[in-house]
Amino acid sequence: MPNTVPPIDNSGTVALIHELASNHGLVNVYVAGAISKNIAGEELAPIGSLKGAGWWQLPTMGTAFRTMILMRRALEYAKMFDLPVMDHCQDYSLVTDGVMHEGYWSTALGLRGWPAAGEEMIVARNILLAGLTGARCTAAPEHSRKREVVAGG
Repeated sequence: MPNTVPPIDNSGTVALIHELASNHGLVNVYVAGAISKNIAGEELAPIGSLKGAGWWQLPTMGTAFRTMILMRRALEYAKMFDLPVMDHCQDYSLVTDGVMHEGYWSTALGLRGWPAAGEEMIVARNILLAGLTGARCTAAPEHSRKREVVAGG
């Protein structure tokens, strides 16, 4: 996943990973780079050059896009380059600093919880935008049972 330091958001980093893997690795390495620069969710990474460098999917890992239009543009580029998008489905304005789902156990353990709606709203957004753009989009992480209903599953 791209949530590394430095983030995997440029073709030079992808090339370095491929080189190290081929020189020292005993397994196949498939690079999943950050879809936004610096994993910030504010500006798209150069998706075309990253696909050429060997990307196989576009995760948003660790941050959600700040605007709907940016997610739409990401899906449009993903469709253009035949790449799936794996979105980290959390609306951070709603889940804030929670560490687990809110409910009985978060209360019993004294931990700040986040509402399932914080994931479900992003899943619903992605379903609508994937339908609009024709792009392939999957949700991660999967915590909420209601998200299956939102997704029609």
